[in-house]
Amino acid sequence: MLAGLAGSYFALVTTGYFLENITAGQGWIALAVVIFGGWKPFYVLLGGLTFGFVDAFQLGLQAVGTAVPSQFLLMLPYLIPIAILAGMSTSRFGYTI
Repeated sequence: MLAGLAGSYFALVTTGYFLENITAGQGWIALAVVIFGGWKPFYVLLGGLTFGFVDAFQLGLQAVGTAVPSQFLLMLPYLIPIAILAGMSTSRFGYTI
C-alpha cells in the first residue's frame, strides 16, 4: 500500500499526471538497496544514500559537461548496485544472496 502511495505521489509531484515508465527502472534500484542492506534499516539507509549519491553525481557530471559520454553516465546508477551486490555475494564478505 505504501509503495502504491509513493508511486502516485512521485507521478503527481514530478509531472502532475501519469506517464508510462515514469520511474525509469528505479524500483529495481530500491529492491537492490533492500537486498544490499540485508533487510536492516540502517544499512538500507546507507545503501539508499549511496545509490542516491551516484544518481545525483551523474546528473551533476552531465550538467557540467564532461568528456564522458552521457549514455555511460546514465548507466552509473544501475551499474553501481550490480557491482556492489556482486561484490557482496562473494564469500569474503560473509554474505551471500
